[in-house]
Amino acid sequence: MTGGYWSLLTGSPGLSIFLFLIFAGILGFSDTKRKKPLGSWIAGSIHGIVQIILLLAATWLTSFIIIGTLGLGLNSLVAVLLFVLLVGICGWLFSGFTMGFYLLAAIRLLKTHETEAFSSFRGEDYKNFIRMHLTEENLTIYPIKIPKACKKWVQAKKIVEG
Repeated sequence: MTGGYWSLLTGSPGLSIFLFLIFAGILGFSDTKRKKPLGSWIAGSIHGIVQIILLLAATWLTSFIIIGTLGLGLNSLVAVLLFVLLVGICGWLFSGFTMGFYLLAAIRLLKTHETEAFSSFRGEDYKNFIRMHLTEENLTIYPIKIPKACKKWVQAKKIVEG
């Protein structure tokens, strides 16, 4: 089984192009427009290689489980559905953790990718909003940060005019 998998990896131009496109996309995600982009190029390359290795590992592990352990045939509909399900779950777990680790390393070591790293952050004390003023000549953006959000709300008394 291992020999067949290796020949598929080395002999399939479609798979090679697919893996190259994944690598190029991940490398393109790295922040290489900084003043010192060498660290971003290195981190993006490592991230791309690790993602490809984990994708291939998930495919191999799923194939091993379906063919080697369960003994299902390649032409079985159950095997195909199980393969898609297991590769999806493994890819979701492997790629998600790798992406999180990459963002953690990028923000700690390279001081970049703050927006991506904190996009899913849900902190009650960090509230921001944006106000924009658009004219025919230009766009003015006013980012407004609230340093500490209110937690103890008190309902205002209704004022009756009369």
